[in-house]
Amino acid sequence: MGELPLHKGLILYDGVCALCNRTVQWLIAKDKDDYFRFAALQSSLGKYLLTEHALTSEGIVLVENGKVYHSAQAALRIAKRLGGKYRWLYLIGKCLPNRLLDFIYRLVANNRYRIMGKQQHCLLAQPEWQVKFLD
Repeated sequence: MGELPLHKGLILYDGVCALCNRTVQWLIAKDKDDYFRFAALQSSLGKYLLTEHALTSEGIVLVENGKVYHSAQAALRIAKRLGGKYRWLYLIGKCLPNRLLDFIYRLVANNRYRIMGKQQHCLLAQPEWQVKFLD
């Protein structure tokens, strides 16, 4: 199992979800500070962290500085960390009620397979991305 490097954020994602895999690829391209590391929810690390923090596998999870964020709150923190124009998503999201954010997030998460489908295998990272995937 890979170790989370200090001062990095770990994103757990649904490895068989095509939407989630595309999002990971997009995040890698936008992560100019090389901050994020990734692991599929289906990996041993992903399963361990889900169990350890009593989370379901229905949304994205961000582990950052020893704290765990999931679903809409994880997405907002990721946007904040990306900075630039994405920071505006964070600022707007922080002004909205959590119930509304969670509703919107669940709406997408519950329909993610219908939106983009499933993949048979987890994302196979390009060779230069290998350091970004922990498990």
